[in-house]
Amino acid sequence: MTAIAYAIVVTDGTSLRTIHPVALGPDAADVERIIRAFLFGDEAPRPPPKPSLVSETVTLTQREIATTQGFTGDACPLCGSFMMKRAGTCLTCQACGSTTGCG
Repeated sequence: MTAIAYAIVVTDGTSLRTIHPVALGPDAADVERIIRAFLFGDEAPRPPPKPSLVSETVTLTQREIATTQGFTGDACPLCGSFMMKRAGTCLTCQACGSTTGCG
């Protein structure tokens, strides 16, 4: 592959600024690939994508969300609500405040 020399000139409409490719650091290779494709029609293989902090999107079901919030899925014996959370060895209803018999 033939080496090319280039400088990037940026304007905001009133002033010009030249950016040397070395100042781009690791992104200089991507810029050179784009310039080559534009000027010479080269279709150089794209580098692998940079790893991101979040590798995938996770969608939780309502059951998984409730479980992570501490709800057990049991029905309250007093009001019938399914908003029971563990309190020690007992369950406490978040809707009416009743417990499953613990002290």
